[in-house]
Amino acid sequence: MVLFCVGAVGTAVYAMFNSAFTGGGGTLPNEINTPAELKGDVVNFLVCGIDFEEGRDYGKSLGMTDVIMYVTLDIKANKISILQIPRDTYVGTQVATGGTTKINAVAYRGSEEPKITNLARLIKDQFDLPVDYYITIDMDAFKAVINAIGGIEMNIPWDVPYYNEDGSLAGTIPAGLQKIDGATAEVVVRSRKGYAQGDIKRLDMQRYFYAAVFQKLVSFPVTDVIKVLPAYMQYVQTDLSLAKMGSVLGKVMKIPVENITMYKVPGESLT
Repeated sequence: MVLFCVGAVGTAVYAMFNSAFTGGGGTLPNEINTPAELKGDVVNFLVCGIDFEEGRDYGKSLGMTDVIMYVTLDIKANKISILQIPRDTYVGTQVATGGTTKINAVAYRGSEEPKITNLARLIKDQFDLPVDYYITIDMDAFKAVINAIGGIEMNIPWDVPYYNEDGSLAGTIPAGLQKIDGATAEVVVRSRKGYAQGDIKRLDMQRYFYAAVFQKLVSFPVTDVIKVLPAYMQYVQTDLSLAKMGSVLGKVMKIPVENITMYKVPGESLT
C-alpha cells in the first residue's frame, strides 16, 4: 500500500515516472472488467508474483505466476477482500498451459497481449470474477523491496525447510518471532517442498507474511518511499497510472485494519 504514496510527490514526479507504470504492453479488455452498474462501488485487481525459472528461455514473455491474488477494493462498503489462488490450481486441458493444466502457466502460455490478459480472462471465465487492473511483481523485486524497508519482523509459525539445487536439504528456518531480510522472506513465502499439503500450506504461511508486511508498512515513513521506488520501477508492471494509484490510496487509507479480509480458493492436494 505504501507504494501508492508515490502519487503524492507532485506533478513533476508524475510527468517523469508515469510512463514507467503503464503495464509494459497495454490494458485489459473491457469485457473482463467490472460491470458498468458496479463501477464506482468496487475495483478489482489481479496481483501476481512472477517467477522466472532458471534455465528456461522466456524471451520477452511473462514468467510463471508463482503467487496469484485477486484483490477487491469495495469502496461502497469500505473494505478490502483478498482471495489467494493456489499456483497449482487445475484449469483443464482446454486451456493453454504447455501441458501442465496448472493456473500458474496460463499467462506465460496464452496468446493474448499483454500476457497477463490470459490469466485475467481465465479468472473471469472460470471464477466469474472481473478484473479491472493488474499488477505483476518480479520475485527479484520482492527481495529488493523487503531489503529496502529494512526487513520485517515476522512470527514464523512452523519450521521452514529449504533445499539445494540437487534437492538435498540445505537447512531450516526455525519457527518463532524473528527479523528477516529479503532472501529469507522469499524462502518463507515460496517454500512448499516438504509440506504434505504443498501449495495449500504455503498459502497459509503467506498469510502470516502479509500480516507482518502490513505491520511494517503502517509505520513506514512516506518520505522513505524513495528507498522502494527503484525496485518498484524496475520489476513491477501495471496498467495503473500514478494518478489512479493516488486515487486508490486515498480510498485505501480510509479502510480500518479489521475491514481487510483474506480468503483462499477451497481445494485439496492431489498426487
